[in-house]
Amino acid sequence: MAVGGFYPEFDFNGHLLQTLGNPSLEYETLSFNILASENRAALALIWRKGHDRCLKFARSFVEQRPDRYTTLAIQASFEHLENTCVRPGWWETLKLFEQKLLVRRLLLSGSMLEDRNNDCLQYTGVTHDDWEFDTLEFINA
Repeated sequence: MAVGGFYPEFDFNGHLLQTLGNPSLEYETLSFNILASENRAALALIWRKGHDRCLKFARSFVEQRPDRYTTLAIQASFEHLENTCVRPGWWETLKLFEQKLLVRRLLLSGSMLEDRNNDCLQYTGVTHDDWEFDTLEFINA
């Protein structure tokens, strides 16, 4: 599970969405949530109506290959959120280098000394899991 919010700086294609640290820019915030229920998972991206940079972020996720959605969601949660919890049994099934990749994301994301790279959310060639993507729905409420 992961719950939190962040200012999306780059999308899943590596495109710049907003430059953090720019005092003249009004930042757009995205809520990023991975929820578990009945042996399934749901990814909920929520943003304020009219925040087009967040919409671009969500659309860039959808543009990726569906068999990578799970891995990209996992990478993004470790990249941007401190509130990411995993089942110990799942974590222990990861290879050591996979654990190190995810922990590195977590450590770098909290550092004020490291700039985020534009490819930070792109697929790295390492698949962490597959929750068998089922449905996609955009709701404009």
